[in-house]
Amino acid sequence: MLVTYVGYCVALAYNKSLEAWARTLPIPCRDLNHVTAEQEDQHLVSYKTLDDKQQQQLQQQQAGGGGVIDFGSTGGTNQVTSPSQPQPPPPPTQPKLDYYKAKEPDPNQINPLIKPENADTSTTIQWGICVPVHYMCQKTMPDCRTDQYRNWYPFTFVVSMIWISFYSYIMVWMITVIGLAIEREATIP
Repeated sequence: MLVTYVGYCVALAYNKSLEAWARTLPIPCRDLNHVTAEQEDQHLVSYKTLDDKQQQQLQQQQAGGGGVIDFGSTGGTNQVTSPSQPQPPPPPTQPKLDYYKAKEPDPNQINPLIKPENADTSTTIQWGICVPVHYMCQKTMPDCRTDQYRNWYPFTFVVSMIWISFYSYIMVWMITVIGLAIEREATIP
């Protein structure tokens, strides 16, 4: 760990020369030395990407000095219009996607607690090994996708971390026991 940190510090000390050397390599990506201001801002949120309600609020906040600053309705150029000029009607709004809505449970999802039908022996053995894990997780962690437990996500997160730490401890303990059974050292040199 210490060697890695020392290597990191050395890389930081020689960063400019390492970066100059890396730019000479034939890497198939765009040259960052010749980036225009438009290309640099292309992934940032700008006033052009605000919805109409946010634009109106911003215009009201920016109003002053006898004019209103118009952001985005003229194709990206900022214009100052006087209050006596009629404002163009806002463009029709498109329905917004709700990115933060939880996904609906899949009705075709297979319940892991039900034994698979017409399964071969290896699948049945795998199911039998995993049933206790699935059972304990289903009984101790509420499903945040349902309306009843929608706001229980912090509790579910904490319980899932507890289960992960428990399973990790059991796994390391089992590996240690197996190593002792085959007369192997507990630590790897």
